[in-house]
Amino acid sequence: AGAVAGAAAYARWRRRSMRVLITIGASLLGIGFVIMAGAPVLAVAIVGAACAGIGNGMESVSSRTIMQELVAEQWMALMMSLQESVLQSVPGAAILIGGTITALGSPRAALGVAGAGSLVIASLIWVMLRDLRPRAEATGVVPVPPAQDDLAHSDGAVTDARPEHAPTSAAGHQ
Repeated sequence: AGAVAGAAAYARWRRRSMRVLITIGASLLGIGFVIMAGAPVLAVAIVGAACAGIGNGMESVSSRTIMQELVAEQWMALMMSLQESVLQSVPGAAILIGGTITALGSPRAALGVAGAGSLVIASLIWVMLRDLRPRAEATGVVPVPPAQDDLAHSDGAVTDARPEHAPTSAAGHQ
């Protein structure tokens, strides 16, 4: 349920920068793990799990969206499959690392390490994505304002308002 709520939160705030959304998602994931690690009762652990789930949903949807916005179309299939392959390997690695920490320490220690790691990753995301520019800005294409999906012109023509269909300079139409 938390991941669904996180995806819904992304949908609600999708106009914010991807840097902000991904960082919030990673931070909520870390905060949730830390809450679970220190939870004195089950109800508090459930709150932590919900927080982590919301963060997971936000981060997951945001990172896939940013990949689609930044990668050139001819590289999209390769990059999306690479991203998905890496994401599929993470749970296996987490099971090995978390199991080792649990065996040497405790489940709370494993959750604490996961929380600290997620918060470090959130900080790195914030720093690493500071100069992030959407593909349209990086290539000089000026997007049509996204007021509506289709904008009617005075001559009756309809233009798709999505950035990838935005008009470019005359040089781009050779």
